Amino acid sequence: MSKSGIYLHLARVVLIAILSLLIVHFLSYKVMPWHDGYQFPSKSYLIIFSFGFLICTINWIVYTQIHFEKIKGNFRRFMMLVAMNICVTIISYSILFPLINIVILGYTFSSVIFLKYLFVVMLIIIIEFSMIIIYKMVYQAYSKTLKKFFIDTGSTQLMVDPSEILCFRSNAKMIKVFLKSEKSYYTQYTSLDDVARSLSEHPFFRINRQYIVNKEAIESVKKDGDRRFLVNLQQAPKELSNESITVSRYRSKDFAAWFTNQNLTLAN
Repeated sequence: MSKSGIYLHLARVVLIAILSLLIVHFLSYKVMPWHDGYQFPSKSYLIIFSFGFLICTINWIVYTQIHFEKIKGNFRRFMMLVAMNICVTIISYSILFPLINIVILGYTFSSVIFLKYLFVVMLIIIIEFSMIIIYKMVYQAYSKTLKKFFIDTGSTQLMVDPSEILCFRSNAKMIKVFLKSEKSYYTQYTSLDDVARSLSEHPFFRINRQYIVNKEAIESVKKDGDRRFLVNLQQAPKELSNESITVSRYRSKDFAAWFTNQNLTLAN
């Protein structure tokens, strides 16, 4: 896990703890520390924090396993995320509430308390995921100021120097980035067109419908017998070693001009 991922998880725990503290005082206990006779509501706080942390963690695991980046449109993606949170929260809460309150703590079931804590947990989750979205937006904007390429895998956010990228590959509407370190990640991008726009200031070229390659990662280019070019990449990982990376015919002329402009030579 990257440092940004560790910081994000720590921030999540701290945020849930703070939200639980505020909610238990303002919505449940309704007695403030400065009031006479105040006693810290440890039991209520523990219940709310436990529910919030467990259900937020379940939501987070589900979120990282579903590729929301495949959904086109920010609004549709956001609505799908909200719908996912609501469904997962209701299912998780309906299982955890009776397990913790009735089986473990021995309380009798109360529909009022059930709905009350469901509302509280939903509030925690909405605030938490809103903060995560804001964090990612700020992190992405910050990466641009450093002229880094921002990669969001869902559970991990990375800032990568473009010179460290070998290529991008599109497969089944998912975009994967391959690095010179032989690591690879699925990204938040929905198409190679989106990737190309983000890399407009860097020496990358889209050679076909499946690949965008980095000029600095090209080891050699050879012509095949069908007026096309075969591209060999430096330090190509095993996943790419058995694949033939070919420049499409209608891009060959532009590729040749771009490649020679980069002071590189086409091999026969």
